[in-house]
Amino acid sequence: MHSTWGIPRNSEDAVLQFPVANGELTRRNLYISHNETMSTVPNSYQEDTSQCLPSHFLGGANGVNQKTKPSDEVDELLVQGLNRLTFDELQKEQDDLHGVADDTAERAERMTRLLGCLDDHLKEVKAGTAYESAERINKDYVSERDFRLRFLRANRYDPQASADQMIRFFDTKLNLFGKDKLVKDICLSDLDEDDVECLLNGSTFLSDYKDRAGRCIIFHLPALRGYKSAENELRARYYLYMHVCQSLNSPNCGIVVIVYHVGHFKGTLKGANTKQITLLLLGMPWRIVGSHMCFEHAPSAMLAKAAALVAPSKMRAKMRVHRGTHMELQYILGSYGIPRRSVQQLFLNQDFIFDHQLSWYHDCIEKETASQQFRINHLAPNENDVLYLGRKVNGAGNERLLSLAAQHVDWYFNGNSKERRTLIDLIIDEVRKKNGRFLKPDSTGAFLEEVPVEEVRIKIAQLFRNLKKKRSRVSSQKVSVASHSESAETVQLVENVRDDDVLFGRMYEHAGNKRLREVVESMSVEYDSSTRGRKKEIADAIVADVKRRGRFLKPTEDGKWAEVSDSVAEMKVSNHFRNARRR
Repeated sequence: MHSTWGIPRNSEDAVLQFPVANGELTRRNLYISHNETMSTVPNSYQEDTSQCLPSHFLGGANGVNQKTKPSDEVDELLVQGLNRLTFDELQKEQDDLHGVADDTAERAERMTRLLGCLDDHLKEVKAGTAYESAERINKDYVSERDFRLRFLRANRYDPQASADQMIRFFDTKLNLFGKDKLVKDICLSDLDEDDVECLLNGSTFLSDYKDRAGRCIIFHLPALRGYKSAENELRARYYLYMHVCQSLNSPNCGIVVIVYHVGHFKGTLKGANTKQITLLLLGMPWRIVGSHMCFEHAPSAMLAKAAALVAPSKMRAKMRVHRGTHMELQYILGSYGIPRRSVQQLFLNQDFIFDHQLSWYHDCIEKETASQQFRINHLAPNENDVLYLGRKVNGAGNERLLSLAAQHVDWYFNGNSKERRTLIDLIIDEVRKKNGRFLKPDSTGAFLEEVPVEEVRIKIAQLFRNLKKKRSRVSSQKVSVASHSESAETVQLVENVRDDDVLFGRMYEHAGNKRLREVVESMSVEYDSSTRGRKKEIADAIVADVKRRGRFLKPTEDGKWAEVSDSVAEMKVSNHFRNARRR
């Protein structure tokens, strides 16, 4: 393996030697060693950039300027952060930065062990996070091997760092797209018109070229930024970033980020989205191997260096701030393995970037259309799916949904609209925990497609109403059967009716009926807020209290009265509670 300038690292005659102080590599020299490439650019540039280069590289006594410049102080602070890294860690970051390919081999047994460690770390930190919600909805989606490997590769196979990044990734996705899209790949159809406009303006530009190690190059062009809301820009960037991530299927999954603030691409670096964009970049399943910020003027370069101070040490080791003209920056970036043509293409003509983005956008549409058609054509239901086929389906998924709804009918109708929606969402989550989906025929009737979540909610609400109607019919049939049975089994007719008796029929003014209504009204609040079992206990207690003094009597066909059973009396009391609720 060779260094950036083609010099063998183990060569005794190597021209570039890292100075050692007290037995340690001087991080300051390693940090500014990229300025050795100044010999490849015009002398005028060396003079122009004297204000932003580290002092000891500019000459002076003992290699240090007699005058201390503000940029020197910032460089010293940057170097102090790098001192926290070991030599091996710093060397790896330098390899990334200068486009030295990582030849790490992925052995199957090692990857299996690391994936197991990743799973252990996720179990420790997932509580209450968007990742946990995604896992409940569709565990296969979050556990897919290639998906998790992306996070391991992005963090140099560190399971703990990978787990933390997965947590951030799903938190970001939840904030941008909501729970409904938490376990699906985001498509263009998930973006609105304002999102697409941000996607096409070219402020985030994926270059056609790659660096010397074959890694993608993403340009951020501040002058082209424009959005209706902060969320529009973030969703557009998320889509483009994930498009890049899905193409990174090898261990060498890094990307190079270049903020280009030169010429007619100069624009404001401030904005409400700056922090969110940075978090979005760091949350993606990729490894940022180099971050280059290019400026034409010293004040902007100084501001960028100061901003770099808050970056983590490992990220700081891969950040470089450059200052120069468009031509000079081509040479500087070229020393990091970035093709000059990738910078040159930005200035081909005024419409190049927009045309490039539009062409890329249409390619995405074609690919997603083909992929979606393939998915629909091959969508086969499994045993846990709920099928809406316009007729009764006896599949396991439909039976399970029916059972879940039947267990919560009382809870549903006793709750307010917010509580009902929460219950419906819990039932949807229960179906999805078993990898079940809600499917219906598509417009052609030949294939199945997933039902939108809002439509699913409407269908489950209708299921609850159907179950209530069915329960009412069954209750009416039970009352009728009980009435016929008791008529046939009556052994004692009642000739004299007492004031304490409760009479069936329209006997509203009877003393016993009035007393029963008073008891029901006094306990209606407790009854309505109770569970189904507790409601039965309340009704039974009232029946027992009435029967200590009187009876529940039903008129017979010959004008006499007969006492009813306790179960029929309980139905009478429950009906009084329902009537009280209506009043």
